[in-house]
Amino acid sequence: MNKLRVYGCSFSCAFQDLKQLPPIETDEGWPQIVANTIGYKYVDRAEPGYGLNHILFNLEEDLYNNLIDKNDIIILSPSYFQRITFPEIDEKLINQEWVEFSSRYSVNVCEVISINVMRFCYKMLSLRRLGYKIYGWCWTDLNTNIPRCLEYLNKISDYIIYAPNKRLFWEDWILENPECMLIPGEKKSDGAFTGDTHFSKYGHKVAAKHFIKELKQKEKII
Repeated sequence: MNKLRVYGCSFSCAFQDLKQLPPIETDEGWPQIVANTIGYKYVDRAEPGYGLNHILFNLEEDLYNNLIDKNDIIILSPSYFQRITFPEIDEKLINQEWVEFSSRYSVNVCEVISINVMRFCYKMLSLRRLGYKIYGWCWTDLNTNIPRCLEYLNKISDYIIYAPNKRLFWEDWILENPECMLIPGEKKSDGAFTGDTHFSKYGHKVAAKHFIKELKQKEKII
């Protein structure tokens, strides 16, 4: 059976860690719904809290071990482009706080974003050229003033699954559709937001429907 292999962070799985809300089971998450609909076996390689370093390590490990067939579909999310986590060291050293990391090591957040955008695009293009069916989707907005970031992302536009409102960044979409949020909120004037932007159970259903539609158009598999 062909596989739907999903790599990313908590937005790429059935994630819910709030005690006041009921859990979201695996079969209620968008990846499993998509896999069931298209007749593929779902392989969950997403990990909550992971940044691109960890995410690509999981992908590269599976490639090295010949676990990915070229008939499989790979869905890759880079998480937040500014998120810093490393498989080489204890995550507690950084605590996933990119502001803390940037100040501790005098690294400009824009430099981190720029490098991660390029690495994400390079991986997408490299695997496409090797014949793998890989698609990417981007969660959070980035500073469009960062040189060349959008230029790089535009190079892989054919392989990007845009949000239901046809925007590049899904976070923009979900903040306009708070019923899809785990805890409904809204975007504030300073760019921050209230609530929890992880998918609610309803949000997973909406996301799954959109992924299925996009895969139908791109892969002609349904």
